[in-house]
Amino acid sequence: MIFGTRKRPSCLIYGSGRSGTSMLAGSLASQFSYLGEDPIMLKNDSNPKGFFEDNEINYLNDRIIEASGVTLPGRKRSDRTEPYGGWLSNAPEDTVWNIPFAYADSIRRLTRQKNFMFKDPRFCFTAPAWRILADDDVVSLVIFRNPSRTAQSMLREPVAQEMKLAYDHALDIWYSMYYWCLAHADDLTLFVHYDQIRAGEVERIEDVLHARFDTDFYERSLNRSPEQEISGRYLTLYNRLCEHAGYIPE
Repeated sequence: MIFGTRKRPSCLIYGSGRSGTSMLAGSLASQFSYLGEDPIMLKNDSNPKGFFEDNEINYLNDRIIEASGVTLPGRKRSDRTEPYGGWLSNAPEDTVWNIPFAYADSIRRLTRQKNFMFKDPRFCFTAPAWRILADDDVVSLVIFRNPSRTAQSMLREPVAQEMKLAYDHALDIWYSMYYWCLAHADDLTLFVHYDQIRAGEVERIEDVLHARFDTDFYERSLNRSPEQEISGRYLTLYNRLCEHAGYIPE
C-alpha cells in the first residue's frame, strides 16, 4: 500500500474499557502528530504497553457525561489527576447528551490541532460533541470484542474492585457503551473486532485513516479472559457490532 498521497484524517479511538482500545491506539500512535497535551503513557499489568490517553480529555468527557445526567461511578475527583471510574459509566438509552458551555472552548482548542488521535472509552458517549466542535472531519474508530471477555477483564481493574462491580453490571456497562456507539455511528465510523486486529486484518483501518498500522506493537497472545456464553440483548448487540465490522463470530 502507498502512503503519503492524500491527507490523513484525525481520529477518535474508543470502545468499552478492556476492549482493546490501548492496543489499537498504540499501533497507530506513531502516525499522528498530537495525542493530547499530556498523554498518559503509564504501563501496568492490564495495559503492559501503555494507555495512550490524556488527563484533560478524560476530564472533559467526564464533565459531558455528568452534564447529561449520568452519575459517574467510583471515586469522585477534585482535579484532573485523581483516579476515578468514569470509564465505567452506564448511560440509559433515553439520555440526552449536552455539551457544557464552559468546556466547549477547551474541546475546540484540542480539536483544532492537526492530525490528532485521541483515545478514551468515554467517547462511546461523547464522540459527537468532539466531532461537532472540530474544524475538520474526524473518523471514529470503534473496537469491541466478546462481551463476556470484556466484562471479566473489567472486573480485574482496581476501580471496578473498589466499586465491587458484579459481572452482570459489567455486562450492562458494555451494553450501554456500545448501544451509544451504534446510536451515534455515521459514515465516518469504523467498527473493528479485537480478533480482527490480532489476526492482522488491518487494511480497512489503513485505508480509512491513510496510516500505517504497526502490527509489531501488540502481542497476539494478549487475550487472557475466558469466554462465557452470552444471550439476550447482549448477544443481539454483539451480533450487530460484528455485522458492522464484517466479522463472523466463532
